Amino acid sequence: AILAEVHKTGEAYYGYEFPVNLNRHGKLETGYYNFVYHPLKENKVISGFMVVVTEVTATVKAKQIIEENEEKLKLIIDASDLGVWDLNIKTNEFVASERCYTILGFPDKENLTPEDIITHVHPDDLKLRTEAFDKAFEVGFLHYQIRIIWEDQSLHWKEVKGKVFYDANDQPERMLGTVRDITEERNFHQQLLEREEKFRLLAD
Repeated sequence: AILAEVHKTGEAYYGYEFPVNLNRHGKLETGYYNFVYHPLKENKVISGFMVVVTEVTATVKAKQIIEENEEKLKLIIDASDLGVWDLNIKTNEFVASERCYTILGFPDKENLTPEDIITHVHPDDLKLRTEAFDKAFEVGFLHYQIRIIWEDQSLHWKEVKGKVFYDANDQPERMLGTVRDITEERNFHQQLLEREEKFRLLAD
């Protein structure tokens, strides 16, 4: 059918990652191929076809594994309620998941810059955040917990983790990480501390 169409139109046909079942060494296997059916013309009349085929099975299977792993990772991230972010340190471009923006207090906004995000950081925690990033550029890993103030003025805690990637000159180039809302954990921890303090006073 493909050759008939090429003969009819005179246009070459290109196929990409085309699956073909072949019997190899007594075993039926599926291979993937890129190919082209190119018409050969003599005096503007098609007299034959040139067929060139390249096997790309390894490439396709590697791509399939990557896609499967990405899907698994997405399911894990969704189940863990984590926000995911990607920061290009050189261009200051910040890309994040929807959950990340929600945790940061920007549920209806996208394409934010680090400067935008800082506007929600509690003033008393700005120094801690800056120190955490400075340390991350040295050791390669980011980890800190700070308070953020949402637009409705409610106070929330977030935990941020990340990994720094460096360029050929060993300069920080990119950072990938996660953010988690730990407000409930921090509040529970604070309640425990307050109760322990009350018990200690009663014991005294």
